[in-house]
Amino acid sequence: MATVTIEERVETLPNLLIDIQQLRELLNRSVASLERDQAAGRLPSQIYVGGSKRWRRAEIEAWVAAGCPIRTEWEAIIAMQKGAAHVA
Repeated sequence: MATVTIEERVETLPNLLIDIQQLRELLNRSVASLERDQAAGRLPSQIYVGGSKRWRRAEIEAWVAAGCPIRTEWEAIIAMQKGAAHVA
């Protein structure tokens, strides 16, 4: 049986948090467009890690799958899902 090192395991995992450049590549948009969209509330909220803006990759993927709703609609969807999870 082959032993997998931590380094090998980490290399196979997708980035959990992505920066604006990775978001640009993922969405095929310019940084300037993404910054405008962020300011206008058209992207999911970013988080800050040590002063650096990051987005949760899984959330971006789910947001795209949901049709890229504006932030307020997206947050309502997330809140409904969390509420449904607590009821079940």
